[in-house]
This record gives sequence, C-alpha cells and structure tokens, in this order.
Amino acid sequence: MTFTFPTPTVLKPSKPLRWGIIGCGWIAEQWAGTVLPNSQNTIVAVAARDLNRAQDFAKRFGIEKAFGSYQQLVELNDIDAVYIATLPGDHAEHSILAMNHGKHVLIEKPMTSTVEESNI
Repeated sequence: MTFTFPTPTVLKPSKPLRWGIIGCGWIAEQWAGTVLPNSQNTIVAVAARDLNRAQDFAKRFGIEKAFGSYQQLVELNDIDAVYIATLPGDHAEHSILAMNHGKHVLIEKPMTSTVEESNI
C-alpha cells in the first residue's frame, strides 16, 4: 500500500486584523506582548474598568486608544476583533457585548459554563 500526500494548498495572506482588548490584566499583557512582535496585526484600543489602568496599558504597548468603558471600545468602527481578557465569570457578558456590535471574539477559556448561560 502506498500513500500519496495531497498537493499543498497555497494560502493567500489575509489582511491583518485590528484588535481591541477588553481587560488589562496579566493575560492581556502576555497576549499583546506576543501578538505585536509576531504578527502584522495591530491593537487599536484597550478598555478596562479603570481608565488609568487602560491608559497605562496602552502607553506600555503603543496602543492609540484607551477607554474606561467596554461599550466605547466595541462601538469603534476600526476594530475587527476583540480579545476578552477579563475574569471567566464575565466572559459571556463581554463577548456578547462585542458580538452584538459585529465584532469577532477571541476568548481563551469557555464563554460560559453551559449553553443556556450564553443566551444563544
């Protein structure tokens, strides 16, 4: 029996994504510190419950916009996707907020514990 490898598909490069980050904790720092030097993606804005914390985060990572409101971030037209970096119990609320504004969402943990909690 012989095996023939399939012909590889040449993928067209996609356009870089413009990201927003909700939450400014340690995991957001790790993510931003990995994405920025290792991709052509950009981080357009960051939001935290505390505006000063968001501004400090933005300054450290060269991010143009900082908000003390998650709502302000998801309302931006120049963001394609939102990285949710808040506590797991807040993932559903924050991801639904972003999706309701037409944003793609990345969460590294489950959005909710059950399907019913996700309001889908």
